[in-house]
Amino acid sequence: MDYLGYNLWADGYDKTKGIPDDDGRYPYAGYKEAMNAVYGAVMSRAPARVLDLGPGLGILSAKLYDGGNAITGVEISKWNLDIAKSKMPNARLFPGDYTKSLPKVILNETLDFISKVVMRRIPPPLGMGRKPHAPFRQYCFALL
Repeated sequence: MDYLGYNLWADGYDKTKGIPDDDGRYPYAGYKEAMNAVYGAVMSRAPARVLDLGPGLGILSAKLYDGGNAITGVEISKWNLDIAKSKMPNARLFPGDYTKSLPKVILNETLDFISKVVMRRIPPPLGMGRKPHAPFRQYCFALL
């Protein structure tokens, strides 16, 4: 999705992310599990310095922020960024596409974690027990 798509989705994004994923339905099955894993890892070392790549509306970042962590984020959508800023007034949030570059001001910073939660359907490889019509895995996350 490009920046315009994220801008258009911004108003209802918090509501769709709030959909329970207990029944394993697409598109957010596993979302809570991924968020809880990142939250637990960061909070085990709080207060931590966290770079969130694509924080969206700050759903996870705001919880980490409220837990006393220093949040830096780079978000492509201006609308999402404005909403995230309202939840985390002292966080350092920058506009931009982190897949192309990061703001120079954060390039030499020391960080404890770099976080990226991605909700996509990722198929296991064929030949590894997956038939062509088998369901896909629901989520992935990276915590560096």
